[in-house]
Amino acid sequence: MFNPTVRLAPNFPWTWSGFGVTSLLVIVSFLFGTVVLPLGLVMGLTFVSAVSPDAAAVIQPFMVNADGTPTTQFQTWMMVVSFLGGFGLASLFIRGAMRRAGTSMTEVMGLHFRTIAGNNPLVTAWNAAWRVVATYGVWIIIAIALSQFVPAGHQDTVEFAKSLSGWDLFRFAIMAAVAAPIFEEIVFRGFLFQGLRTNLRRGSVFANRGGLADLVAVFVSSAVFSLAHMQFNPTTMLMLFLLGALHAELYRRSGSLYCCMMLHAVNNGLQVLLLVLAMQ
Repeated sequence: MFNPTVRLAPNFPWTWSGFGVTSLLVIVSFLFGTVVLPLGLVMGLTFVSAVSPDAAAVIQPFMVNADGTPTTQFQTWMMVVSFLGGFGLASLFIRGAMRRAGTSMTEVMGLHFRTIAGNNPLVTAWNAAWRVVATYGVWIIIAIALSQFVPAGHQDTVEFAKSLSGWDLFRFAIMAAVAAPIFEEIVFRGFLFQGLRTNLRRGSVFANRGGLADLVAVFVSSAVFSLAHMQFNPTTMLMLFLLGALHAELYRRSGSLYCCMMLHAVNNGLQVLLLVLAMQ
């Protein structure tokens, strides 16, 4: 347990300078998709409503309630567009940048099960499943232990989800349990963590101390993961940080980003399921 086999190869294609420039462009891509695309959509809908009374009769009830507040349906669609726009463009940029560097996301990020493959698909599936279940079990233990010492964290996203029903809730569930595990793992673990650990291992400070380099990369990438959720309650930030660290450690030990995506999907999916059951 304390001297694990590390299956994730430190094969990130860029040195610190290339990593820094690429990271900056990833952030620009993310902000464009998160802010500019939704804003452009709103402006487009507003313009169409202004020039076409028939369109306004459909668009206005979709966007605005009678009291002038945004409708729940509009808010959920904007959340979906913002999330998929931001993380989608960031992931596409990373994919293109790695191709231009002569490699691929599959090889650099471990988008495969080769590192834990067995002699048949069932064994490979088992090797992935027990790692995911074991890591999630550790997370449950940590969450229960922390709940004894720290107050419950407030999450704006959860509170918003409680106001949803029908197709709005369905869209939120798909985004949380399917889209978020894929795109967030590509950005925060596959790109950020892998980039940090590879460059730290190459430097003189952590020469022959790969475990310590990985620990620093886990800390930094998990802190960014926590801050990126913009849930600034201290307890929620701590929980997100620890959850990010567990994902990074699972990634490091398994060498497969798919395992992280599975863990992320299990955690978010169960949270959505419990939320739905509590609302019944």
